[in-house]
Formats: sequence, C-alpha cells, structure tokens
Amino acid sequence: WRFTLGLVGKPSAGKSTFFNAATEVREGASGAAREAPHPFTTIEPNLGRAFAPVPCPCATAGLRHSCAPAHGAVDVDGVHCRRLPIFIKDVAGLVPGAHAGRGRGNAFLNDLCDADVLVHVVDSSGRSDREGVDQSGGKDDEGHDDDGPVAVTGAEGDPAGDVQWVREEIHIWIFSNVRRKWRAVRKKPERLHDMFTGYHCVRATVDAA
Repeated sequence: WRFTLGLVGKPSAGKSTFFNAATEVREGASGAAREAPHPFTTIEPNLGRAFAPVPCPCATAGLRHSCAPAHGAVDVDGVHCRRLPIFIKDVAGLVPGAHAGRGRGNAFLNDLCDADVLVHVVDSSGRSDREGVDQSGGKDDEGHDDDGPVAVTGAEGDPAGDVQWVREEIHIWIFSNVRRKWRAVRKKPERLHDMFTGYHCVRATVDAA
C-alpha cells in the first residue's frame, strides 16, 4: 500500500502545474507532467512521488532532544517533522457530464479509484469556462494584451460553481455505480462495504454514511 493523493478539477485548472511543483520535477524532464494553456493537455495519468512533512513521533514521546535523524527531518513553523513519501496522481480534466461519458468520462473517473484522498485544484482567476477554455482572450477591456486575471462573467467562469459541479460529478458517478448493483446489495448488504473499498473508502466511513 502507498498513500496516493489524486488531483481533480476541470481542464486547464493547474493540476499538472501543481503536480510538477509538488513532485519537484521540471517540465520536460522524465516523469514531469506536460503543461500547456489548453484543455486536455493530460490524457494518461501522471504518477509521481512527493514528500509530506508530518510531526515526528519523538516530540510526543518526549524524545525530541535525543532524536537526531540524518535524513528526512525538517522544521515546519517550529515543529520538528519528518518528510514521509506519498504519491500524487494527476489525471485528465473533468468536464460536466463526465459520468455519462463526456470528455474522458468513466476512464478519467476510474483513474481515481486508487487514490486515498482527492484534492480539487481550482482556477481561482475565473478566466476559463467549465470546459477549461480561456474566455478572456488574453485581452484587457481596451483590447490590449494582458497577463493579469480577467474574470469570465456568469456561471461559466465561477470558481465556486466549479467546486460544486465537480463534486456533483464524482457523487453521481459513485451513485450510478451503486445503483447498477443495488439488487445484489439488497440481497447481501455486506457487499456495499466491498464496493466502497474500490474507492479506498474505509469500512467506518461506509457505516457512518
């Protein structure tokens, strides 16, 4: 088992940029995710290793002064931490209707099944629509080239709206999978737990739901 963090979001939201930064690889290098200002730059998933700082157990055990690791130690805001390896998965952008086959559809969603947690990368500039297409045209109000943020008017360029519909797409995808097998689940309820292990969901979470 390896802890895997999956990156989700609409096309051109910055997922590959985040992936390259977190895994500390340069664009164009082996293992780097391709970055480009147009939708579906990523088709096949990118998988890389990163290091997450977590508080060192020595602090809670009262052994901080005797703990002197040669590697993997870092201080974060005065807290002694160890850098633990995690894996980050960058998948193709999600578009509205993916659960019904739009974009990469179920192929994209199935790429997320081995992720332990999903991180939604949002284009906070509001430049692009739900398909990841830049609607600002790279121009300001007077028609001049502009590198600054230019918000797209309406729901199409609404970052808060992006959070909502991406969440709904994932929920509908899972709900549809459960509904297709609901007859078998009714006959043998414990199968529901088995289904959700495919999403890396622990039994306690299923019971709570």
